[in-house]
Amino acid sequence: MSEPMTDVHIHVQLPAARALLKFCVDHRYGSRHLEDIRRCIAALEARDIQAAVKAFQAVPLGGNGCFNDWYPPAVFEHEDREYGASVFEALISNWSLMMGLSVPTRSNPAPQRTPASGRR
Repeated sequence: MSEPMTDVHIHVQLPAARALLKFCVDHRYGSRHLEDIRRCIAALEARDIQAAVKAFQAVPLGGNGCFNDWYPPAVFEHEDREYGASVFEALISNWSLMMGLSVPTRSNPAPQRTPASGRR
């Protein structure tokens, strides 16, 4: 039996996902995986952590041809390509780390609600 996922981190996951999506839209990223990020945001807003994690996991990260294999163009006066790439990398890293907080592992199991109090 798999361990349940936790939603206690939505307060950091939602802004991380929104910031990443805004950056990608502002920089005209045409990836089909923006829809996965939108689904992740909608699920987080609905506090449906399983759907949010599923949408997050649909975005391939980490190698050639993956979502993060992109160099954003400079679209604002104060930007150059290095700056855009650094900001994109930071946003991807933050979103990935924040979403990972809701994926239980054997060494870091998800907090459980106690039946009597409803607290974690």
